[in-house]
Amino acid sequence: MQRLKILAQFSRLRRWFAQNLGVSTLRKEQVYLDIAQSVTLTDASYWIQVLFSAGIATLGLVLNSPAVIIGAMLISPLMGSILANGLALAAGDAILALRAVVNLILSCGLAISFAVVLVLILPFQEMTDEILARTQPNLLDLVIALFSGAVGAVAICKEAKGVVTSIPGVSIAVALMPPLCVVGYGIATAVSVSPG
Repeated sequence: MQRLKILAQFSRLRRWFAQNLGVSTLRKEQVYLDIAQSVTLTDASYWIQVLFSAGIATLGLVLNSPAVIIGAMLISPLMGSILANGLALAAGDAILALRAVVNLILSCGLAISFAVVLVLILPFQEMTDEILARTQPNLLDLVIALFSGAVGAVAICKEAKGVVTSIPGVSIAVALMPPLCVVGYGIATAVSVSPG
């Protein structure tokens, strides 16, 4: 009995959010289709964005330049795969989940590999403050990611009226590219100092 009350309250809360955010059934379908279509392995422009974002982030990390790193975060090519994973989990869509996971794994692999190549090519490989800042995540980083995910979901589901100002902030807050490039940096520096 208690469980039914909780479910009923949750259902009312969900309807209230949908109504106040202006999320109609048609809008839900459109968002679902847009996110599902964004997860593709055949879009060359997506893979170019991954490479450029990884390159910009890696150079920003090595140069210890927060502005350059933020530029890489704004490209945020991985955001589509992350959103598709969340949507697939919420909707119980196993096929979308599989596509999104494969896309995310390949994207992460490409970004890390490109970062490794860039760091190996660079004449300097000094550890910078920007690199060190991404080596010790904590619980507050998780809370930031949860809040950012909620804002991102609202911004995407709500019908756009004018300029959507929250998406760049969400892109910066949840950007995975700099940490992936730090992984690439770590691999490259380990390879460059290993004997043999």
